[in-house]
Amino acid sequence: MTWSRHAPGAASPPEETEQRAIAAWLDRLRLVWWHTPNGARSVGEGRKLAALGVRAGVPDIVVVGSPMVAIEVKRRHGGSLSHEQHAMLTALLAAGWRCYVCPGLDDALDALRVEGLVG
Repeated sequence: MTWSRHAPGAASPPEETEQRAIAAWLDRLRLVWWHTPNGARSVGEGRKLAALGVRAGVPDIVVVGSPMVAIEVKRRHGGSLSHEQHAMLTALLAAGWRCYVCPGLDDALDALRVEGLVG
C-alpha cells in the first residue's frame, strides 16, 4: 500500500469532495472503474446487504486493469484506515492487486501515473 502526505495545516476538504474529483478524472480518462457504496441505512438493510455479499473494508475505488488497482480515498489530514479496510487491502495485495491509500485527488492521480494509466 502507498500512503502519501500533504503539508500540515493545509485545508482538508471532506473525503466525499475528494472522491467526486477523482471520479471525474477517472471518467475523463475513460477507465473502467467503480465505487462500491458500503453504508446501510438501517440494521435490517445492513443484514440484507451482508447476506448479498457486501463486505466491510472494500476500497472506495476499483480500477479494472492488469493488475487490478484499489484506491482507498481519505481526507488529506486526519483520515485513517479502519481495521477492516487494512485487512481488505492486505488481502487484495496478496491476490496481486495494486493498492493505494490516497489522501486526495493529487495522490490518486500519482497512483494512476505509477500504474501507467495517466500520462
